[in-house]
Amino acid sequence: MKIYVVSNGIQDTADQLVEQLSRITPQDSKASPVIVVDDRYNLHLGSENYAPLANTSYHLSDFFHDRGGIAGGAMMVDTHQIATKLNGLGTDWVLFEFGQNDKGSCFDFVRKLARYNYITPTLRAKNVIFSVPSIDLGLFAKEINESFNNLPASPISVAQSGQIRMLLISTKIERVFLGLPLLSVPLIRLKRLLMFIYRRLAKASLGQSL
Repeated sequence: MKIYVVSNGIQDTADQLVEQLSRITPQDSKASPVIVVDDRYNLHLGSENYAPLANTSYHLSDFFHDRGGIAGGAMMVDTHQIATKLNGLGTDWVLFEFGQNDKGSCFDFVRKLARYNYITPTLRAKNVIFSVPSIDLGLFAKEINESFNNLPASPISVAQSGQIRMLLISTKIERVFLGLPLLSVPLIRLKRLLMFIYRRLAKASLGQSL
């Protein structure tokens, strides 16, 4: 998967944006490369005769709760909407337009999309574009990079990196039981209990090491 974080300050169509970004060749990496594009002036060259690449576009509001779930003053994203809309994705390019939505809503979507990506392979061979406000381009790029690549940001994060392994284990367990609706509720409760116990043990261990 290749991830592009671009400024939405340029009023290009989705077809034009995809055509421009398709000219960028990132270096091979074991992690999902996150390419930050602030200014696309030199990618416009030759755009007059381009052949449109198949793509799918979404606005952040497409993933909000139907009943308007709100937390901390920000609209919350419905995980089921992500699964419903993306499970049948058939194009190699997908664009998520954040517009001027609250940062809390945007970050909530990024985290839930990253978690969806761990469980389902739909996006893993895709080119994923996040169109974000130019003033917060760096902030969004950092959040997206950490969410999709699980890069520790501090020594404490390194010490708690075991939680990431725990998350991967839990998602594998979820994948096994996704086809068993009767076990979904007990599974969720068991996972929450295990994560609570793990956090308490990790916190106690970290406190002793300090």
